[in-house]
Amino acid sequence: LVLSLKPRSELYTYFVTDPYSIDSIKRTERWSRFNEIVHLLFTIFCLVATVQFSRRGYIGGVLLMSLFGVLNLYLVLLQRFNRAKMYRVIALLQERKK
Repeated sequence: LVLSLKPRSELYTYFVTDPYSIDSIKRTERWSRFNEIVHLLFTIFCLVATVQFSRRGYIGGVLLMSLFGVLNLYLVLLQRFNRAKMYRVIALLQERKK
């Protein structure tokens, strides 16, 4: 959906290497921080909802919110992992420039 609504040149977070520059990678790194915060908030929301459903005895709700919480936690960790890779690429590109 996103790819059909916006031109590829404006989607820096989807195409890190287009253009392949330090500025583009830094922009993607900033967006990864934003995405991490959003998924972290969803993880906290899912944790709170899981506790509430558990107190009320809604097993289906507990399972569903637990699943969503684990998924969002995975996405938080994925953002952190990718950001570490981006730092390395930025450092290598800066060395190459020298």
